[in-house]
Amino acid sequence: MSGEENFLSRWSRRKSEEQAEQPPAKPTEGAAEEKHAEQAPGKPAEETEAPLDLSKLPSIESLGKDSDYTMFMQKGVPDDLRLKAIRRMWATDPSIAGPDLLDMHAWDYTGNDGLRPLVAPVIEAVAAVAKELVERSREAVPGTPPAAGESPEARTTESQPPDEPAPRGRG
Repeated sequence: MSGEENFLSRWSRRKSEEQAEQPPAKPTEGAAEEKHAEQAPGKPAEETEAPLDLSKLPSIESLGKDSDYTMFMQKGVPDDLRLKAIRRMWATDPSIAGPDLLDMHAWDYTGNDGLRPLVAPVIEAVAAVAKELVERSREAVPGTPPAAGESPEARTTESQPPDEPAPRGRG
């Protein structure tokens, strides 16, 4: 068994032989230019393509919500001009630029001014309506026992508006 080579050493030897048989590929002039063009950000695209006439582009100030921004995304447009157009698109479209009032993460839930002012009036209104519905259903059904903490005199009086407390009888 010592004379046989294991799987990894055999695999390594065969890969080394394959690499020795193949000559290294020499880069062509076009590949070197492409690599250089990719490494230079902010520069216009290659000059061999049809050059883009920047004077035909509309001014950034004239762009609005419904403007066509695709012409600023073409090759040959400098990155700084492209970024200005994108910023203008974000600033002029209210659906993108405006804050989302339903965004739960925009509120501060740590203090008293967080969620409480938004929810408390709604909960109070729902509680008042529920209380009124319970009182009406008790008045509609004769012989219903009074609710806990409610005196019989309070049931005979007319129902009070939800903002005013119901009168209570004294002991």
